[in-house]
Amino acid sequence: MKTARCRKPICLGILLAAVGAATAAEPPAFDAQRIADDFEAAQPADDFPQQKLLMEGVLPADRFDVNRYFAVLDALKPAEGWTLDWVYCNRGIGGFPVLYARRSDAAPFPDHATYEAQATNALPAGAEAREFLRYGYLDKIEVEDSPRGYFQLAVLRLLGDRFQLFWHEFYNEIHLVCSAAGWKERLKFERQRGEPYRSPPRDFVAAAKKLDFAPQVRLADDRAEVAVTTYSPFGGLTRHEFAFARTAPHRLLKHEATPLVLLEQHFVF
Repeated sequence: MKTARCRKPICLGILLAAVGAATAAEPPAFDAQRIADDFEAAQPADDFPQQKLLMEGVLPADRFDVNRYFAVLDALKPAEGWTLDWVYCNRGIGGFPVLYARRSDAAPFPDHATYEAQATNALPAGAEAREFLRYGYLDKIEVEDSPRGYFQLAVLRLLGDRFQLFWHEFYNEIHLVCSAAGWKERLKFERQRGEPYRSPPRDFVAAAKKLDFAPQVRLADDRAEVAVTTYSPFGGLTRHEFAFARTAPHRLLKHEATPLVLLEQHFVF
């Protein structure tokens, strides 16, 4: 039987109070929800015939150009002489795109295995392999040194490879929620989604009403701290806290994910 169940953290009241305290600062002076919504709208719709080709190792010539992201993320841009591209990672039980940066005049990698072999050989000293293979392209992204710039960097890191997901990778589907209005729209969508998804239960919705969804950005001397909230049909609402270096490359210094209200979907794709 397919069911959805809200599982609250043990000290939900304390956790919500802590979130309120952490988000007491003024929200950024830009429309974060619009940026998040426009970013998702720029991504291609699910295309099963193309997903099947991708899982078979075929990169279609007309595949989505991830450089279109920068029409929305206008405080970011590839470094001079660089462009973004992607290959597809077939995990057997699912698949997802892996973004990478290449010289503008260099040929794209033909497949994930070729990219992985070359990227592993170029692994920077002290870098963690899995992290670098998935997010190393961010080293080639120039970031406006502003709250808007670092918020957009968090958006790209969280959502940049969340398109053309296949099979079990849908368990890692996430969406940014940056306002009460944004949560209202997300909840409306989830309620109308239909099988095999189930509508979020009442206790989950009631707990979510107590949250402040506004992102928070603080610029310190050497780092930019960004806090955002995401929703997953298979995990619920989560607060992500990032710290990025303010000097290029804007390396990730911290990423902590704190469950706010948990949601479980008991079905398998």
